[in-house]
Amino acid sequence: MSDELHFACDLIVVGAGMAGLTAAAEAGRRGASVVVLEKQAQTGGTALGSGGYLWTLPSLESMRRTAADGDPALQQVIFEEFPRLVDAVRSCGAMVDGPIDVLSGRGYHVDIQDYLGKCARVIEVNGGIVMRESVVTELAMSAGGRVKGVVAEQAGDVVNIQAPSTLLATGGFVASPSYTDEFIGHRQTPMRVRASRASTGDGLTLARQVGAASARAAGFYGHLVGTGIPLDDLMKMRAFGLYHSEHCLLLSREGFRFVDESLGDHMTVQAEHFSRHPSAALVWDERIQRDVVMQPWISGSPGEDRLEIASRGGARTAHVAGLAEMAHVLDSWHFDGGQAVKAVEAFNVAVTRGEPVKPAREHHIAPVNEPPFYLVEVSPAITFPYGGIRVDSRARVVAEDGRAIPGLLAAGSDVGGVMGPDYTGGLCTSGAFALRALSNLADDQ
Repeated sequence: MSDELHFACDLIVVGAGMAGLTAAAEAGRRGASVVVLEKQAQTGGTALGSGGYLWTLPSLESMRRTAADGDPALQQVIFEEFPRLVDAVRSCGAMVDGPIDVLSGRGYHVDIQDYLGKCARVIEVNGGIVMRESVVTELAMSAGGRVKGVVAEQAGDVVNIQAPSTLLATGGFVASPSYTDEFIGHRQTPMRVRASRASTGDGLTLARQVGAASARAAGFYGHLVGTGIPLDDLMKMRAFGLYHSEHCLLLSREGFRFVDESLGDHMTVQAEHFSRHPSAALVWDERIQRDVVMQPWISGSPGEDRLEIASRGGARTAHVAGLAEMAHVLDSWHFDGGQAVKAVEAFNVAVTRGEPVKPAREHHIAPVNEPPFYLVEVSPAITFPYGGIRVDSRARVVAEDGRAIPGLLAAGSDVGGVMGPDYTGGLCTSGAFALRALSNLADDQ
């Protein structure tokens, strides 16, 4: 290395996605000196390619029902910080529309790219520094066991930065095969990444180096995406979501249903089937195409032909006149087309008669029998994990012995133990823990 640089600030933020930029911008407005380190040339992280929906479930009680595997104390943070988060986004000057109904909750639509860009400007206007293409290699520790800063590398220089508080907000570990194997389980066919490829678990690695505990959770948030579609452009990934899948039938290569599709494909992607098999076939009929696919999935969003989008993206798709043609197509895809037709027919007979189906179907109990039929070969893609660094309700990183590690905080997808098996909005959760982390600054300075 050619040089070694030393400087100090009030808060170091590792990662410049939704959580990191929100925390740094708000800290700067409050008068703290801030340094943000981002290993990529571009800031924004996975949030940059999101739809910009800042939403959460309607109540803590509803979250306890649907995300009962998560820590109630951490879930409480989301509801306590959500109003302040909306105010923080508005205070940056970003456009915020709402409130509106979003999926199973309420929230706002934000011009997310504008917001993330304005956060970076707010940081710099208030005297902060955003250091791009900077890789944090270790956390600096005091003799008393406190995190007192970081050591980073940028453009051939070693950079030592001291601060009483360091916030890890690096985007989780979805692009790390070793971490996804550890937390989610090994898959014969690795899951595709529907997120920033820079989310390789840097925060978790740094936290573990100083004795942090992990929050174990095998679940994750993701969606079904057409098999064969390359997910190499962050700004295009969201376009390939099959958000209507909860109305459809999902069939294995052997031609059987294997999950309750009606719970939504953010739940379907977690099915045990996908740990052993790379893909499945999503089937729907003209009624679903007309009444669901081509209708807005969130108020104000356009209805879009998801079959056409998947086909253009490179997935195997088909539009067939009847079930016999569907069997032929599935056979050509190396599925059991004959058994698939039997599964569709059996489902239709059962729901028409009001009889139970297996697997059970909680919602959207209607026959899929109006030709023509639509088929897409699909596989799971992960956006963020439910496991990660263990924190307390103040966003302080927790050590293996249960104590908070002084000076070390975490937010965003680096935080584990909040959700599972269902989820609430990722942007909301990231921003809520970013703001909660700032509650420690007065204690540390």
